[in-house]
Amino acid sequence: MDAETYRNYYEQATKIYVEHLDTTESPWIDCRGLAVLPSHQRRGYGEQLLNWIAHKAWLEDVPIFGDSSPTALPIYLRGGSEQIGKVKLSAKVVDAGPGREPVRLEEVEATLIRWKT
Repeated sequence: MDAETYRNYYEQATKIYVEHLDTTESPWIDCRGLAVLPSHQRRGYGEQLLNWIAHKAWLEDVPIFGDSSPTALPIYLRGGSEQIGKVKLSAKVVDAGPGREPVRLEEVEATLIRWKT
């Protein structure tokens, strides 16, 4: 992703997260991009990571926000999170740097989630 796409994503997501906070100054844990290597999937590691994150948020008494692909959403929902919105990023072509062909980024839609603590 390029800087503009990251900025667009974070602006959309933060706007939705703030709707679920007591005040705009409330702290939260930002847990985006959690992943398990394909070679280590289906062994419970993702669930262990989610449990650790939920425990950390409970200890600090702060909410956790993150995002999910459609494939990973069921594990988040089983782990006690809830869907709170979506972020949509349009398809675009970005410069890949000197001597490289431009890269086409496909349209992406991520589901935003909040863990219930």
